[in-house]
Amino acid sequence: MGTTFVNLHIKAKREEIPESMIPKEYICVQTAEDWTSVFEAEGSFAWGKLCNLGKKISKRLEVPVIAVSYFDDDEFSMNLIMVGKSVASYRAAISRNTCSGSTKWIDGLAFTKEEASAFRYLVKKEMTAGESIAVFSSLIGVQMYSDARMYEESDKLWRKDSERIIREIEEEKKKNRVKNRTKAKLLMEIPGLFESYDERTGVLRMVYPDGKGDFLYHHVHCMKIGEEGLREIYDFRYPSAVFGENSRHLWMDYEHKEIQVMNKEGFYNLYDLQTYEKVLEALMEVPKEKITDDENEFVDITPVYTEHAIDAGRYEYLNSPEDSNTLKKVDLETSGKTYAEKKVIAFYQYEKPDCRYGVCICRRPIITKDGIVNVCIIYVNQPQKTIYDIRFFDKEINLLRKEGICLEDRYLSQITYCEANDCIYVGNKKVNLKNHQVEEGVKELRDANCLFIHYSSKNAGFLYAIKGSYVYVYDLDMKLLSCHRLKGRIKYFYHGKDGNVRLITVGDVVCDMGRPDKNSAVRVYRIEDL
Repeated sequence: MGTTFVNLHIKAKREEIPESMIPKEYICVQTAEDWTSVFEAEGSFAWGKLCNLGKKISKRLEVPVIAVSYFDDDEFSMNLIMVGKSVASYRAAISRNTCSGSTKWIDGLAFTKEEASAFRYLVKKEMTAGESIAVFSSLIGVQMYSDARMYEESDKLWRKDSERIIREIEEEKKKNRVKNRTKAKLLMEIPGLFESYDERTGVLRMVYPDGKGDFLYHHVHCMKIGEEGLREIYDFRYPSAVFGENSRHLWMDYEHKEIQVMNKEGFYNLYDLQTYEKVLEALMEVPKEKITDDENEFVDITPVYTEHAIDAGRYEYLNSPEDSNTLKKVDLETSGKTYAEKKVIAFYQYEKPDCRYGVCICRRPIITKDGIVNVCIIYVNQPQKTIYDIRFFDKEINLLRKEGICLEDRYLSQITYCEANDCIYVGNKKVNLKNHQVEEGVKELRDANCLFIHYSSKNAGFLYAIKGSYVYVYDLDMKLLSCHRLKGRIKYFYHGKDGNVRLITVGDVVCDMGRPDKNSAVRVYRIEDL
């Protein structure tokens, strides 16, 4: 679990706010040069109640108020309240970043021309919740990342640092002005919402628009993924006994023996799994002849946001959740529905970690042509030092080789390995495993959601970085060759037989709160060499 809190920021001095306006369950303190903050005393995360308080304050004092919600390091929202009404909002979440009322933000907060330009750039940029809250805090001059406890640990007022943000944006724009060496070609666009992906069969599921500004959530279409995009091979409708008119998403929870059905307001109804399991599974199971009815082989799809790796559409490699010191190989075809029923056909047990070290984190195993590379990140109890335990296995999880490197860095970056040059890429650092020489590239590589190596049809190697809607292509020396911003957020990638990368993007993820964009679509892109 990550950090979670809500707070308010009032553009007024503390002495300008009457004590009678602040209920006893809140703490009101001056935290910045021009702003006073309101924190929950007990951290109850009452977002709606806090927003209502902000409306009352903004109406009485006639000043801008910003309401902030930060949930589990996955979602950051800020609402601008003026004269008792919410007039603008911004949200950074796992699925996408959205902003409404940009002009209201700019006018309401009296941005300068340069600050307004920076704000417009940032609301279009794909950022994580942590990145967003930090950069907007500096641009606006408000200490958004804070609660009552964090305030007590702070010994000075927050200062606006918009000049630094504007300067960094200009530097970023210069770096991104690259003459693209690749082309992003849209292969297919299907209007609708992504629903799920079945790793056992390689089938993607989605729902289509209903023609009235919403989606037919009960009617699920199954897509086969191929070289040139998606092709519908099967469809089914959920029974009305468990999936009503207000339902939006159904999940078979085999661990807890229940069916979870989420409605359009984001709340769940629960049903007994045993009662409907056979009926639902019969509906959802795609006939084998539908999957293998042509010459196309199974396409290995890699999810961008997961910590497990799938090989040949059948074998799963993962570091066990209940024991991070075990690397497992699972046969998906013969496994059951629950984690406990997974058939482990090979495993490697790491030695017990040294108690002198701190937290040990395992990244997604990296599948190479002939084996598996597994990296454990061990935080040393020293400032700015991290040990990377790199182990090489064959496909049956037999240890072949072991390497250890120590980097002067505490940044939790993504990792990939290149066989051609025997180098590990840790964010924006390239480490030669032959001599442990470290090269450093652009800092943007540190923030990628996913790194992977791709070999073209000419056997040239490239480093790909994915972040939100952006795909960056580097050479193996981390020199930027291309940058493409695609429609939708990149959800999966796979390597085409023609030597080009394929990317699948989706609109609003179906399990998110709130109504999805009516123009959502699932798209397939091909990144081609020019």
